[in-house]
Amino acid sequence: MMNLHGGRLARAARSSGWIAGLLILLISPKNSIAGENASGWTPAFRIGPAVHLQGLDGSVSGPDTLPFIQLPSPNPDNPATVANEGFDVSTQGAPGDSAQTIEFRFGLRLYAPEIPLPIDDEVRPRPFIQVGAERPLDDGFVAMRYNTGFDTSVASLYGTNRTLSEFCPGTPATQACAYASRVYVDILANWSFGMGADFPLPIAENQYHLTPFVEYFGQAFESNAEFVLNLSQSSTSDSRRPIKSATDTEILHGIAAGLGFEVDVYETKWFGIRLFLESRAAWILNGREVRFSGVNATPTTNFSSADFMVRPSGFAVTTAGGIEIRLNGL
Repeated sequence: MMNLHGGRLARAARSSGWIAGLLILLISPKNSIAGENASGWTPAFRIGPAVHLQGLDGSVSGPDTLPFIQLPSPNPDNPATVANEGFDVSTQGAPGDSAQTIEFRFGLRLYAPEIPLPIDDEVRPRPFIQVGAERPLDDGFVAMRYNTGFDTSVASLYGTNRTLSEFCPGTPATQACAYASRVYVDILANWSFGMGADFPLPIAENQYHLTPFVEYFGQAFESNAEFVLNLSQSSTSDSRRPIKSATDTEILHGIAAGLGFEVDVYETKWFGIRLFLESRAAWILNGREVRFSGVNATPTTNFSSADFMVRPSGFAVTTAGGIEIRLNGL
């Protein structure tokens, strides 16, 4: 997991460097070759990398697990303060990761003819409609992680006269046990369609543009989870008892708003090339919480089933950069 996480950070750093380099190009018009902007109906193809950020949450609970593994962490300084206040074992786990991933992004945009504003005839924005899709390059994001282990010394921290059988299934007899769980999320794809307007800035022959837009936002994801009991039955014998489950493909729907900064770098009668840098915030509107369960294939006292939950954040941010190629003169 550490190597996977490190790889994601390295890819994020490379993408951030790429976007920073693109920003330098956007603010450096000296290498541009710009002509008059086409004013007719103009289709365009857009492609480039993006960085997607979205929080994740998850939980696991065992309906028949022993009461004492549902306790808060023991207090070695004052074991008497630990009472039988059973709660979902997920509250003991370390927090999960957020979904931080590089995406491959592509889209289509159709520009309408210029529309002069009534308040200023010199300002001539171009309305547009657009569609886009994004494919994340990473998967297996951890929405929840949980680890805890018990032996006779750990059991004594919960108070005097505590036996290991109150923490570990007693059949067969064990010397120690450990519980571990992970809830994973795979974001399969994001997609969007919406409308906006291209406002040329009155500098450098209208070479620079601001492009606010609003969109429908969709996301498809899947989740899989595992809750594992490891029983140490002797000095030479361990037994691993997993409970696994997975969801079907889930679809989220939302709305998004964004702003782009763009610059024309090459223009001819027939086509134009533009660089863009934009950021979009999306709000999920439908239910995000998904619950699923699994059973233990190996009969085990006090560890026969598990209930899992995963909940992507209702807020996601995507920052993208790239190149647009448009056809002029239609």
